[in-house]
Amino acid sequence: MNLVSLITFTAFIMYIFLAFFGLQTDSRSRLNRIFFCLCLACALWAFCIAFMFSAPDNKTAWLWFRLSSPGWCLGPALVVHFALALTGRDQPDNKKLPIYLIYLPGLIFTVLGLTVGVTASHVALMSFGWSPVNSGNMVRYWAYATYYATCIALSIIVVWQWGKNSPSRRQQKQARIVVYSTFLGTLLAFFNETLLPVLGYADTPKIPVVLWLIWAYGMWIAISRYRLLILTPAIAADQIVASITDMMVLLDLNAIILKVNRSVEEVLGYAEKELLGKPATHISETWDISNEALHSLVTGLASFHQQEASWVTKSGAAIPVQISASAVKDNYGDLVCLVVVAQDLRPTKELEREISERRRAEQALQETVMQIKDYSIRLEEQNHKLEFQNAELEAMTTSLAEANQTLEEKNSQLENLFNNVGQGFLSFSQDLLIHPENSRECLAIFRQNPTGKRFSNLIYPRDKEQAEFMDTVFNEIMKESDPLRLEVFLSLLPEEISLYERCISIAYRVVNDNPDDSGRAILVILTDISEKRLLEARMQEEKDIFSMVVKAIIYHDDLLECIEDFRNFYNHELKEILYSPRELDDILAEILRNLHTFKGNFSQFDTASVVGELHHLESLLLEARDQVTGFDR
Repeated sequence: MNLVSLITFTAFIMYIFLAFFGLQTDSRSRLNRIFFCLCLACALWAFCIAFMFSAPDNKTAWLWFRLSSPGWCLGPALVVHFALALTGRDQPDNKKLPIYLIYLPGLIFTVLGLTVGVTASHVALMSFGWSPVNSGNMVRYWAYATYYATCIALSIIVVWQWGKNSPSRRQQKQARIVVYSTFLGTLLAFFNETLLPVLGYADTPKIPVVLWLIWAYGMWIAISRYRLLILTPAIAADQIVASITDMMVLLDLNAIILKVNRSVEEVLGYAEKELLGKPATHISETWDISNEALHSLVTGLASFHQQEASWVTKSGAAIPVQISASAVKDNYGDLVCLVVVAQDLRPTKELEREISERRRAEQALQETVMQIKDYSIRLEEQNHKLEFQNAELEAMTTSLAEANQTLEEKNSQLENLFNNVGQGFLSFSQDLLIHPENSRECLAIFRQNPTGKRFSNLIYPRDKEQAEFMDTVFNEIMKESDPLRLEVFLSLLPEEISLYERCISIAYRVVNDNPDDSGRAILVILTDISEKRLLEARMQEEKDIFSMVVKAIIYHDDLLECIEDFRNFYNHELKEILYSPRELDDILAEILRNLHTFKGNFSQFDTASVVGELHHLESLLLEARDQVTGFDR
């Protein structure tokens, strides 16, 4: 490694030292972190250039030069960002200049530098080592030169204006040191890298990264002597917060929040990072830079101010606070920041409210005592009336108890009557579900408890269509108000059914609990008429037998002749008809005609059993005619 490489490598070490020195003064400061990145960019630049000078061949030297491009391409953008952070113009709410746009050109030049080169397209071997050869005829060379000059000029102008407008002498000196060192370092770097080759001194080592140590030296003076990056409002806040238990907010001279303590986070519901860099109006609408009290503190007309105000939580709730604001000055007598200490007045307000409510309660209590005295007199009068009314109520209660007992006895008698009358009584309302109040005979008729079931499903358990028809009729009855139509619907309901080999007669009654038909129900009366129907059948059978006997005696010869004709048909004529050559349909028609004739003849003698058998035979032949395709004679 030659002398130029050693000098450049020494610059790398100095940049690394300065980067970590500035960071350790306050690692939480945004300005310190930007300064750290700027020093690292210069360190990368110096490190790669040091190895480029002493590279063994052209390819390696060109590689080291390209690897140094992130340092000198992003460096100008970092200088601008540092200047904006130093002057407070990089706040998150600053919409005029988005920070990411500052780094966009540098990133583009970095990509070009890592691939094809920006200021040079190759390197050449000089007496001191390898050196990049600038190509002034390339567009990207002049684009980078414009970008570099613009960034340096912009940073110098921003810092110069900040120092010129600042009332703090310390900040004015800091601004001058930063401006002079930046300008001098840039001027010497331009003289070394651009002007000397034009004047014919091409064999001079190009070490702008070393000459930029002038800027580093200026920053060292600003840090060590004028406490740049060291004496910041954030450090002053750390010392103040240690002795404050109430809410504390640290403001810069533009009423921008620099620091808050834990009490602010707990009471207002914000995290510290949500408030840093925000104006004071974020938590108090009245505390902006135009506030008279704040203006007096900033201009030095007052060093302390106290007032009652209202702060706003993150959720939007207003909190009453007692504010005590003080101005903090440095050793030079310059204002550094404002310390605002706020005491939560909610407990005090709550106590005042409780005291006020307690006083109102005491006053109301006194008024109540006076009213109670008046009421006590009235109550005595009311007591006499109530005693008389109580006596009347006791008499009425006794009478009501006797009436209830009588009603229970009547209900019991009525229930016994219904259960022993031999009929089934049940009822249902608009839901068509049978009520629990039904007679004992219903259990015998349906062979199950009908409570909660539909009447239609009980009498038609296997005929779903008929059950649905009955439910439809019941629903119409529940809604119908016309008596004539109501009678028509009732006539559609079955009046007699056969259930479990028993003949049941059914009667229906529409019951209205309310005059407006809103409580309509249907009462069903079930009567077992099986014995009645059986007796009627027996009487009819005996009557038919008696009639047959009488006619058999009176028309004896005719009956015998009819019997003989049937025997002749059965023994002779039937065979002739069966074996005749006629068609099957003609044969069956002939047989059916004879059977029908005999059925009519026997019916004249009231022989019901013979007529029934002939009718049954006639039905069998008709079914056979419809089912059999062939005929076996």
